Amino acid sequence: MKRFLTLLMLALVLMPGCEKRTPRNHYPSNGGGGSSPGGGGGQEPPAVVTANKRTDWWVRYEGRSDFRGSDGRINKVEDFSFHYTGSGYFFIRTLTADDYQKWYSSDPKSLIEGEVKDLNTIAENEDRDFWDSPDVFTSKDTETNFNIMLHGDYLVFLIEVDNKGKATYDYCSAEMTVVEERALDNYLRWIGKWHVADDYAAFDITISHCENNYLYYIDGWETGRSVSTQMNMDEDWIYGRYRNEDGALYFFGQYRASYEDKGLGTWVDEMFVGTYLTSNSDENGIVDDEGANYGFDIAHTVINGDNSISIVPEQFSFPNGFLATYHSMRYSRFCYDEKNWAHYNNSGVPWLPLRMTAISTGAPLPTKGLIDEADRYPTKNSLRRRQPKVFVERN
Repeated sequence: MKRFLTLLMLALVLMPGCEKRTPRNHYPSNGGGGSSPGGGGGQEPPAVVTANKRTDWWVRYEGRSDFRGSDGRINKVEDFSFHYTGSGYFFIRTLTADDYQKWYSSDPKSLIEGEVKDLNTIAENEDRDFWDSPDVFTSKDTETNFNIMLHGDYLVFLIEVDNKGKATYDYCSAEMTVVEERALDNYLRWIGKWHVADDYAAFDITISHCENNYLYYIDGWETGRSVSTQMNMDEDWIYGRYRNEDGALYFFGQYRASYEDKGLGTWVDEMFVGTYLTSNSDENGIVDDEGANYGFDIAHTVINGDNSISIVPEQFSFPNGFLATYHSMRYSRFCYDEKNWAHYNNSGVPWLPLRMTAISTGAPLPTKGLIDEADRYPTKNSLRRRQPKVFVERN
């Protein structure tokens, strides 16, 4: 049996070959915890728990392959196989040796405790039992696919949990290496500095290499004279996705980081999301709701017949089958306490479709020519007269 796990690519740790650091979905536990042995009151000290590496189990990395998703598109995936003889549940985690040392002091017991806690926390936040998570298994022998991982050396762990979601401390592990592919010319052509704009707002973005034929780093979204709150180009970068079947650059929804926002008075998940317009409206204008999933495609590049480039929107599919077309891409924060989305107060977010023009590139591009400073910004007022709501209820 082969199973595809729709795990968020950003949950996978960064490889040594890339300069930027990848945020994790949730912070791992520091291990340990609980009361110290001999806690008084005449109680027996708790039993000492140690991690047990099973020699009758194994997990293997089988390499990279193509996978056709439900939307018919081909995605690169990482293939794994495993052999498990236990009677409980298990899940698989990967991380670099550096991160194993940094987060867990290279201690398998600390890793098991942190990752099992993480598994249950994610399930609780998603209002489901841990065994309903898409990355939990019961099969004894099978293969599975994970979203592509950045090139480099990894450790991979198979971790067992019981039917209550508690660690049994039985596990197996292996070392693995993900090899980067040779870059295709169509992948290289999107690397460079670009200007994206509609008639009201514009950004200069820099696209750089992350993983050949799959991923880019994109810096500069929501920066420049069009926006009132500048995102930090050193920290607030996003991924772009390259698809081999059409040679296009895709922008997609993604998790960025979790932190406590003092201004909002709650913990938030910072996201990069697609927004779509609903038929509801109020005194603030059209209600601006969001595609709440991450990993979905928001928009992609199209090379027009006149060799100009456009960024055109994808569609968001509701559970009832209704389709809404994305109209913008922006940074946003999901607030746990309020169960609301909060945008940054940036009125200058361009609306899809967008024009995309090269400022400087490292490879030949099918464009009308490079754009200069005088032509880089719209002639209309960079701030719209009427914006969608800044703060909206989540669907």
